[in-house]
Amino acid sequence: MGWFLGRDDSRLSFESPLNKLSGRIDEIVHGKAPAAAALLRFNQRAATVLSYVFLFALCPCVFKLPARNQPAIHSILRIPPNSLPQAIVHELAHFSIIDPVWLEDYGAACMLRFAYSERRFLRELCSLIQSRVHDVLPASELIEQYLPKGGISSPSILSNLINALEFKGYHNKILNAVSMSCEHSWILNVPLVQSDLTIPRGFSGIQSAILSVFKCTRSIRDGFNFPINLQRILEAKARVTLSVKGEVIHPILFTPNWYRELHLLLARCNSFTRLCWLKAVSGAWCTSARFAGAPSKKHCHVLPCVFGCNDSVDEICHYLVCPVLWQLARESLSLSESSVFVSERLCFCNPSIEKLNLLAFVHSLYHAVCNDAGCFGAEADLLSPAIVQDRAHQLCRNVRHLIRVG
Repeated sequence: MGWFLGRDDSRLSFESPLNKLSGRIDEIVHGKAPAAAALLRFNQRAATVLSYVFLFALCPCVFKLPARNQPAIHSILRIPPNSLPQAIVHELAHFSIIDPVWLEDYGAACMLRFAYSERRFLRELCSLIQSRVHDVLPASELIEQYLPKGGISSPSILSNLINALEFKGYHNKILNAVSMSCEHSWILNVPLVQSDLTIPRGFSGIQSAILSVFKCTRSIRDGFNFPINLQRILEAKARVTLSVKGEVIHPILFTPNWYRELHLLLARCNSFTRLCWLKAVSGAWCTSARFAGAPSKKHCHVLPCVFGCNDSVDEICHYLVCPVLWQLARESLSLSESSVFVSERLCFCNPSIEKLNLLAFVHSLYHAVCNDAGCFGAEADLLSPAIVQDRAHQLCRNVRHLIRVG
């Protein structure tokens, strides 16, 4: 099984799979697949490398598994670190069709699925051990379920599996989820050991059903309040995006319940357009200002506006009003704008499909220019505005097919 026994068993057992996980994530990032395909690949090929070690234990704290989720998803989506709030990452299916698996939840679901499948044997084994050591070892040498420590600090495999069946430790979140929503009460309907659970419809097995229970504890979905909760998070993030050194650059106006109306329009767009809108609101453009000082990036200093605007730098706050970039978008899509205010362009006011298409176009064109060798010299320095604008005009034809117009 690839599991070490003895001292530091969990640490030694998780070390190699976690290295393999990092390699799989790098493969997905370098594959440059669309967001939905990349997230699906993460769920199917990256997270699953931990499945066999998750059967016996959860990942030790020394590896900081919770801290690996957020950077992994940002790398897969090819956006700057810490762009998306954690609450939004848990609701990515709202924008990209696919929700990424949260590694801790996946591990707990794997363990409970395995424990449930062997529940009768585990109970019998536990009872057998208890009967043999109960009157032999002092209480100081026993752990939960009165199982012996064996001189090892980490819990035994049997103890981990029994705790999962009894919803202890990390699995206690299941009880929290049941208290939050009665739709998850199916898992408490019958004792886990005595009889079989009835899996709700729509799930392939107990593991996927348990994952949905864990997701409830992280989700901002709260009945009919979900759009309101999401709107508050997006408003707070937009204020950060449109600020430089704490000062708001563009006035922001949110119409009451703006997201309810926008939600209906986003449902009519493809996932690419929805993600472009989310990236713009979250400040998730890969500008040199966002990556300033990062030695691994091509530009370790802040560039001027790539389209040649005077006294403007390479940052998203400028590109939301950049006249050259938006003129190229309007000409390519044959659309006009009734207002150039940023609140209108980000659809906080008077949202429309046309505004969403324009925003998706400027997002795509900017990144196409920044990744085009014809816009930069041999030393990665920006060429003259005339050359860049001419090249951008040529790239418009390649970008237009990504936007669903009409």
